[in-house]
Amino acid sequence: MKISVGIITFNEEKILGNTLDSVKNIADEIIIVDSHSTDETVKIADSFGAKVFIEDWKGFGAQKNSAIDKCKGEWVLLIDADEVISSA
Repeated sequence: MKISVGIITFNEEKILGNTLDSVKNIADEIIIVDSHSTDETVKIADSFGAKVFIEDWKGFGAQKNSAIDKCKGEWVLLIDADEVISSA
């Protein structure tokens, strides 16, 4: 079973590393849809091997749907950039 993790971001450098660290062992792919961050968000995502797409902000629903559309896994876990998945 392949699992994709989708996250939308904008200037999340202070929290994104923890989020990505919590999913790196369960995700077959990590998809980030970023809204033109001006901080180190994209660099952090790249360091975890995430596929990053830069898009204009379309609203929460549309932005999250864009992330889902890019996921290739059989299962998609869509989380916010400030969520950390428990190891349990």
